[in-house]
Formats: sequence, C-alpha cells, structure tokens
Amino acid sequence: MNRLKKNILNFLPKATIKRIVDHNGVKVLIEKKINIYSAVKKGKRSIEDNPVKQGGLILAHKKFTKEGDTVVIVGGGNGITTVIASKIAGATGKVIVYEGGTKRVNKIKQTLDLNKITNFTQINHAIVGSEIAVFGKTSNAVIIPAESLPQCDVLELDCEGAEIGILRNMIIKPRVILVEIHPWLFSESPDWVTDYLGRLAYEIVLRIGHDGIELNQQDFKELLYRSSSHLREDRLKKSKYIESGARWPVIVVGYKA
Repeated sequence: MNRLKKNILNFLPKATIKRIVDHNGVKVLIEKKINIYSAVKKGKRSIEDNPVKQGGLILAHKKFTKEGDTVVIVGGGNGITTVIASKIAGATGKVIVYEGGTKRVNKIKQTLDLNKITNFTQINHAIVGSEIAVFGKTSNAVIIPAESLPQCDVLELDCEGAEIGILRNMIIKPRVILVEIHPWLFSESPDWVTDYLGRLAYEIVLRIGHDGIELNQQDFKELLYRSSSHLREDRLKKSKYIESGARWPVIVVGYKA
C-alpha cells in the first residue's frame, strides 16, 4: 500500500469488527477497530487464527502441569494459558489468576466461557508486587504482595517486568515455575531470572521462544540479550527472530525435584 493511500485510510471513520478465532487450540473473541473501507473489503477476514499464540507457555504447561495441580498465573492476558492449565489440571485441580488490567479480567472470563471451562478457576482483579507495564487501565485493581501468593504446584509469571520482584519476595515453593522474561523492563542483568532460580534450587529444564520453539542454551541467551535493551528504539532495531524461527520474549522453566 502506498503512503498516500495509507494516509487517506487513516482519516476514514472506524468500524468495530468481531470474530471468534482459534489461538493455539483456544477460542478467543477478538475485537478490532479498522477503517470503514477495510471493514467492507475484508470484514472479519482481517482477524486471523493464530496456531502459535502463547506457544511457549502452552508447551511448558503441557510438559509439566499435571492433573490435580493447583496453578497460579500472574498476568492472565486473554485467558489462553488459563484455559490450557484448567484443561490439564482437570476437575480435581485449581487455577488461580491475577490480572491487573480491567478489560483483561473480563476478557479472561469471556474466554473461559467460550471454551466451556467449568472446573474451579478463580480470577482476581489484582496486581502482584509492583505495577510495571500492566496492559490497559487498572482501576479498582488491588495490590497483592508477592509474599501473599497462595501455595501451588505450578507458578506462571507473565507479568511484564514484575517477575523480578515476585521471585525475590515470594514465600511459596512451587514444583514448577514458568517465567516469561522481560529484561527491557527491569534494571537487573538479563540472566537474573535463571541465576535466581538456580539459587532457589530450581533446575532449568526447558528454554523456549515465545511461540513454542525449544532452544538450546546458546540460542536462549542470544534471544534473551537481544531483548535486553531498556530503550525501545534500540530494542526494535534488533531482530526478534533467530535462524530457527524462535523469537523473544523467551520463557524459562524451573523444576524443583
């Protein structure tokens, strides 16, 4: 699309389109505002399925979450990993979610309904630790100290830089910790998460790219450091992808035997 046409389209009135999509086996209702021209020409086709959405965290749950587990998720997003964890934990398990974004809380509940998740799942409109880069408005969200996280078998941290404070201050000792690492949002070394998990006696058993491609230690470190710049303009100059197709943010899984 040439620049002139793009600029003209940007001035057209917007229309909201909705479609239920398949995001890596999970049904999610997506709403998108686009200009009227594109809405008429493409309609719902402008919203596509995504077979690798949240692939890294999903792979980690499939490998390490078990039936009957209690799973705590900090940073619920659209509810995709909540659905996956709930299906694996089953009727005898439990999933507890903390999400600070007001709209995201409603989105998680909606996604659970779309996927007919009926086992015990608790959604908390809350920020754990510090508010760093919560998506959207956080009105009415309560602040939960990391020390107050409930005991669980699996802890998932996808909390946009707050992972540092949570790991540093939490008291619980889950069997498995899944961490999506956001080093451009914290001042510590990019290696801090993996080093600290080691100090807590967790073995690093899996390193994954964002979409679910498993990584060796060298590729993991390359992607981790590519994402480490604190300056957005510098960070965007670095490719998110390596030759294998893996991209950051990276995910690490710690296992306590």
